[in-house]
Parts: sequence; C-alpha cells; structure tokens
Amino acid sequence: MKSFLLIIFIGLASNVSSGEDPRFWDFNNDGVEDVWYEDKEQKYIEYLDRNFDGKLDSVTTFDAHSNWILGSQTDDDFDGKPETRHFYVNSQIHSTFIDSNGNDCSDIIHYYSYQVISKSLKVEASSKGKGSKITEVVYKFGFPEFSHTYVSEMSVCEFYEKELTKAPKRKPMPKIPSNSELTSK
Repeated sequence: MKSFLLIIFIGLASNVSSGEDPRFWDFNNDGVEDVWYEDKEQKYIEYLDRNFDGKLDSVTTFDAHSNWILGSQTDDDFDGKPETRHFYVNSQIHSTFIDSNGNDCSDIIHYYSYQVISKSLKVEASSKGKGSKITEVVYKFGFPEFSHTYVSEMSVCEFYEKELTKAPKRKPMPKIPSNSELTSK
C-alpha cells in the first residue's frame, strides 16, 4: 500500500513540477469545457462559457508576454451572438460598445478614463425615419454629472462607424525571436 501511494505521489509531483497549467477547465463537471485557451503567435485567447450551456459566451485576447488584455467580446444575453466589445489600451479599459437591439450596430457606447466611466452615448433611431437621437451622459468620478440629448442626421449605424474610429486599433506586437533564431546568429 505504501509503495502504491508513493508511486501516485511521484506521478502527481512530476505533473505539478512540469510547470504546465491545463489549457482547459470543466468547472461544473459536466464533461464540457467551460474555459479553454488557444495560443496564437504573440497572443493567447481565452474562451469562456459563463452559463454552462456549452456555448461560447466570452472571448478575451491577451498579449502572450505581458498578459495584458488586448480586447474582448461578450455575449451578455446568451443568445449565441456577442453584442458587447471591450477595447483596451495598456490593459486598461478604453471603451465598451454594446449592440442592445441585435442590428450589428452598437447603440450604447461607454468611454473610460483611468478605468472609471467618463462618458456614455445612447443612440436611437429617430421616430421621423431619418437620422437619430443621441443622449450623452458625462460622468465625474464615475457618477453622472449631466446629460443632454440632441438630434443627428446620421443613422444609428453611421454613428456607430464614426465612434468606432475612436476605439484604439490593435497595433502589431513586436516579433520576439525564437530560441533557434537566437542561437543561429
């Protein structure tokens, strides 16, 4: 019995000492992965099933060297279609774009300063058929300070495209040479 336990202990110790974490987890023990990772060149991607229905609910991309968040998309209503996009700069939230009505054009946009909400925009199609109504809320220390509503000639999707240009672009990450490239020099 003691030798059996010793063999099991050595086997577990060798798995732990290998330094490799599992690349997936099944948190509710239903046999379906709830979190899994995929390695890409200079980044890795975390896939997450938050409500254990077997469908993907969240995708987050990280820089492989700094572990900083580069961006994420979430399906907050669990309909199988991500409606929330988060943009980051230096792993700090910059903006969130939300498509609340499922038309593939974000109609709620939040901007952040130092991880605290600073401005929100809600865009609604005009009842007159052309243009849109935009409500802007400005925050101070994360609390609403004032708001105002105005009418724009742009459609909801045109407004979304304009605001999307303000979102940070993902810059190509520097190529880090592999060990074989370093030793061949």
